[in-house]
Amino acid sequence: MVEEMTGPTPSPPYRSHMARTRRKTSAKTAAQRMKKERASLKKDGIPRAVLGRETQRQIDRFGLSRDEAAVVVKDAASQMSRLMTGHLAEFSADRLAKMLMKLGSDITITIKHAAKLGKRGRVRVRVQ
Repeated sequence: MVEEMTGPTPSPPYRSHMARTRRKTSAKTAAQRMKKERASLKKDGIPRAVLGRETQRQIDRFGLSRDEAAVVVKDAASQMSRLMTGHLAEFSADRLAKMLMKLGSDITITIKHAAKLGKRGRVRVRVQ
């Protein structure tokens, strides 16, 4: 025997649940994300902030658009846009160094050993 339902069909339970648990993006979460990105940049062995800034300067110096820069460094134009707008936490120091080399920059890393054990070394970057 077939029963016939009358009236509106009930909505599936997952729809109401999804509406309640939808994540809200706010200025507070954006600020927390930026704080976390800055903290990760401070912990770098080789400062990504310096490498990223110099990559931006080289691109500007040559007057390259984001598309042209992407072709030169063999990366996506969207990645060049992210780099140029300061999203440096998304790039490794190695990747930024490779971009700089493709833009014609020489990178020198010098290691100086301490005379005594017990003193912690530091990282210094000098741009010429």
